[in-house]
Amino acid sequence: MKGILIVTVGIPGSGKTSWVKDYIEENKDKNIEVISSDEIRKELLNDIKDQSKNKEVFDIMKERTKRSLSNGHITIYEATNISSKRRRALLKEMKKYYSKAICLFKYKNLIDCIIDNDTRSKRVPDEVIERMYKNIEIPHKCEGFDEIIIDYDIGRKLYINNRRKIGLGMDKERFTECDSYKEYINLLIELGLSSCVEMSQDSKWHNLSLSKHMYFCYKKIKEVDKLDKNLLIASMLHDISKPIAKTEDEENRYCHYYNHENMSAYDVINILIKYTKFCDRDIMDIAWLINNHMIFKNGYSSEKLVRKIGYLNYARLLALHNADNSAK
Repeated sequence: MKGILIVTVGIPGSGKTSWVKDYIEENKDKNIEVISSDEIRKELLNDIKDQSKNKEVFDIMKERTKRSLSNGHITIYEATNISSKRRRALLKEMKKYYSKAICLFKYKNLIDCIIDNDTRSKRVPDEVIERMYKNIEIPHKCEGFDEIIIDYDIGRKLYINNRRKIGLGMDKERFTECDSYKEYINLLIELGLSSCVEMSQDSKWHNLSLSKHMYFCYKKIKEVDKLDKNLLIASMLHDISKPIAKTEDEENRYCHYYNHENMSAYDVINILIKYTKFCDRDIMDIAWLINNHMIFKNGYSSEKLVRKIGYLNYARLLALHNADNSAK
């Protein structure tokens, strides 16, 4: 008898542990077992913050997860799990033990995570939260999940439900019918992204301002595939977190934007929740495209990428990559 595997994904303070407690409370009639990295650290090291024996901690987690799934339990693999590569490896290792794999992506914006961190019993240094925010990779079914659930904090849930109930928020046409640069600038300002407007990129790779670069990228995509609205929206928002990712190289005076693709993907979720009426599936799709818009710079062969993400996603990301490269 195989169990059901639930893998939590989220930066510290996003509410993963609270979700697990609520899930157990709502499903008292089911056999649920929680395998927590924090609890194993506490067992081994008497300190959930001690990262000195991470390999041992996760080896124990995996063995306990296999045992729990083999007993037919709903098994919650509770950790931050921010790496797509590690999630793929986990699902591959657990494949013969589960009948279904679910990803629980717990989303809370960075500022709220840092504010709420002060009231947590398991407080972590703010710099740890910021580091994970810069490195989190948006989960996708191509990793091997049968289902992905995105869950928000209570306040955000109420906000979303109320807006959707009365039909508030921008629809996709507000984005995809931008026919001029002026219209695009107005959209950025409406979305609270005025810091992107005419920001100099100070880069040897880009001679256009940030807003012009994103706009021309959008225009290039529109020439190729104007029917894929999520791809169009991803193209016009793919670099929105460059203003906060920007660091200057004092030696050559050029600027770098390390991890901007991860940060932009994470931040776009908050923006789309706040200002649009998009469904969760579309929001996650747009965020995933943004998160992976630089994947072709990682040295993967085309064959390996197709196997990894599927041909359709490969074609979409290739279009985004080409548009990004040509918008200079």
